[in-house]
Amino acid sequence: MRFLCSVLCLLPTLLLWGCDSKPAEVESDSQPKAASTVPLRVAIYESEEFARRIETGWQGVSEQPLQATVVGEQELADVAANNDLIVMPARMLGTAVKAGLITSLPEKYLADESLQFQHFLPQLRETQTRWGDSIYGLSLGSPVAMTLVRDDVAEVESDQTLTYEQYGALVETLGGDKRQAAEALADGAAATAFLRRAAAAAVTPWLFEGDSFEPVIDQPPYVRALQQLVDARKHYPEKLLTAEEVWQQVVAGDLKLAIGWPIASVEAGDDASVRIFDAPVAAEVYLGKWHPNDGSIPSRSLLSGSGLVVAISSACRQSSAARNLATWMTTEGHPVLRRVSPHVSVARDELGSIESSGMQSAATGQYDRLAQTSLSSTLAHPPLRIPHADEYLAALDAAVLKALDGSMTAEEALAQTKADWQKISESADVENQKNAWNEARGL
Repeated sequence: MRFLCSVLCLLPTLLLWGCDSKPAEVESDSQPKAASTVPLRVAIYESEEFARRIETGWQGVSEQPLQATVVGEQELADVAANNDLIVMPARMLGTAVKAGLITSLPEKYLADESLQFQHFLPQLRETQTRWGDSIYGLSLGSPVAMTLVRDDVAEVESDQTLTYEQYGALVETLGGDKRQAAEALADGAAATAFLRRAAAAAVTPWLFEGDSFEPVIDQPPYVRALQQLVDARKHYPEKLLTAEEVWQQVVAGDLKLAIGWPIASVEAGDDASVRIFDAPVAAEVYLGKWHPNDGSIPSRSLLSGSGLVVAISSACRQSSAARNLATWMTTEGHPVLRRVSPHVSVARDELGSIESSGMQSAATGQYDRLAQTSLSSTLAHPPLRIPHADEYLAALDAAVLKALDGSMTAEEALAQTKADWQKISESADVENQKNAWNEARGL
C-alpha cells in the first residue's frame, strides 16, 4: 500500500518528464515564440540566390530559424509533404489545390493589418491566387509585358499604344543586317509570347469551350496571332532570347524595340534611354467574327502563369510562423526578392512607388505605373493553372517553335496543339479538367 501511494505521487512528475522529452514538432496557430528551435522549411521554385535572400532577409527581422531549399524535378506531393511553405509559379496552383497539397488562407489572416491584403492588385488578388471562392496563396507579382522603345526610335510617339500590325511593320523596318527588335522566345517563353498576342484578339471562349472543354486553340484569333508572331520572328535576332537577355540588350542599345519588361536582377546599366509603353493591342477582336477594336468590345490582356505565389503546405507544422513569413515576403521583403528574380514584379497598389525609388530606375518606375494599371483591370484572361498545366504549355511551346522555324504553318501547328491538348485532357479525365478550369476562373 505504501509503495502504491509512492507510485501515485510520482506519476504526475513522470508524465510531465515524458512530455518534455518529446521534440516540438507541431505548433498551434498561436503566435510563435521568437526563440523556436524548429526551423521553418521553405521550398523554392527559383534560384539559389533567391533562397539565400529569403534566409538572410528573414534573419534580419526574426529569430525563427529558416531553411530555404531550391527544388527542381521533385514531385510536388513530395515537396509539399516536407515543407511548411512553397514558393511556386502560379500555373502550379491548380495541381496543388486539387491534390490537397496546400491550404486556403483563413479570413482572419487575410484581414490582418500587417498583411494589408486589400492592397494587392485586383488581378493578383482575385485571379492569380484565388481558386473557386478561396484564396490559396499570396502573390509576389506577375510580369506584365510592355513595349520597350529606345529614344532614337522616332516612329513611336509619346504615350502611343501600338497595334500588333503597327509593331510588325516597325519591326520590319529595323530588320536589316543588324536585327534590332525582339521578344522573349527561349526556354518555354514562345508559348507565352503567342498567348499574349492571342489574348489581345480573342474575347470568348478563351482556350477551351466551357461545356465540352474542347480546345479552341485552332480558331481564327489564335491562328492570326501565331502568324503575326511568325512574321515578326523573321526580323528578330537568329538566337532565341530570354526575357533577361531582351531587357539587357534593350538597355545596352543592341535592340531598339522589344516586347518585355525591366528585370532588376539583370546588370544592364543605365536605362534612362528606354521608353516604356503598354503592350501592343489587336487592331481587331474576335467574337464569332472580326470586329474593329474600337472599344465597343473590350479586348483582354493575359495574366502570366510564371508569376510567383507563396502558399502554405498542408503539412505545415507551424501555421502562425509560416503566415508571418509569407506576410514578410510579400511586404517588406518583396523589393529584395524582386531584385533577384524576373518572375517577381509590382504586386500592390501602394508599394510600387516605394520599390521603384529604391531601385533608382526611371524605367522601372514608369513600368510599375503601367503594370499597376494593367493589373487593376478586370478584363484579363486567366493563365493556365489547372492540373497538367505544364504539359499543355510544353505542347504549345513545341508547336509554336515549329511554326517559328518554318517546319509547320500556323494552322498546322495549332491543329497539332489541339490534338495534343485533347490527349492530355483525356488522360487526366476531361470532366475533372473542365471542373478545374471553372474553379480556376472563380466559377
